[in-house]
Amino acid sequence: MIVFSALVPSSPFLFPSIGQSATDKLKATLQAYQELSAHLYAAQPDIIVVVSSYKTVEASTFFINQSPHYTGHVKEFGDLEFSFRRKGAIGFAHHWKESLARTSPVQLHTKQDLHHTISIPAEILTKPLPRVKIIPVEVADVSSDLHYQFGKESNNAFASAQQRVAVCVLGTLSQKLSPDSPAGFSLAAKTYDTFMMSHIRKLDSEAIRSMDPELVEDAGALSHDGIIWLLGLLEGMNAKSDVLSYESPFGIGYVSAEFISR
Repeated sequence: MIVFSALVPSSPFLFPSIGQSATDKLKATLQAYQELSAHLYAAQPDIIVVVSSYKTVEASTFFINQSPHYTGHVKEFGDLEFSFRRKGAIGFAHHWKESLARTSPVQLHTKQDLHHTISIPAEILTKPLPRVKIIPVEVADVSSDLHYQFGKESNNAFASAQQRVAVCVLGTLSQKLSPDSPAGFSLAAKTYDTFMMSHIRKLDSEAIRSMDPELVEDAGALSHDGIIWLLGLLEGMNAKSDVLSYESPFGIGYVSAEFISR
């Protein structure tokens, strides 16, 4: 059964050890993380499914990671002490894969070392739950419709599982909100973020799914398909949205939201 679902941003600056001055600009996001971590702990999940927009390979396939163990570090940012370690859930990964219809292009793979876009959010969220198991999954180079379908089918798989399942989709909104954005500036960025925030609050999946693909691309919204997957997962759950924070330092839209089943 699904006991928790959330959308949270990922950034190396969430760790003060990497950049204190930058971390100070993410106060609202960090406060939201603390609230979500407390809610996640209260839900007492057995497994946390972590959906990442970071792709280890460019492929027209969703990859469910079935590694028995995971590790992560942030040495590339100068922090040599941080070490993320969690166990995987091989049996659940197989249950998930076998529960899916043939229409979803999904493969199992094994990769122990996690990218920092996964390990940093997972560390903050699961710090009170050091024994919880995680399953990372990567979005694919396929249509938004297939992401939505994969989300719907995943709901069926999670609902039929004996384990208590939490879901966290990692990613940001537009990455081109200001001239100092690492991805550059686009006029489409503010339009995208304003639209998304309005419809995330209303949980209007139809409006989000109907967005102009060119607008999504121009806005640099790399996490859009992960959000579409989440909307598919939430279909039929009679969920409500609780947006905890939105801020846009560094020209990037950081949104933190929880989706609560009523």
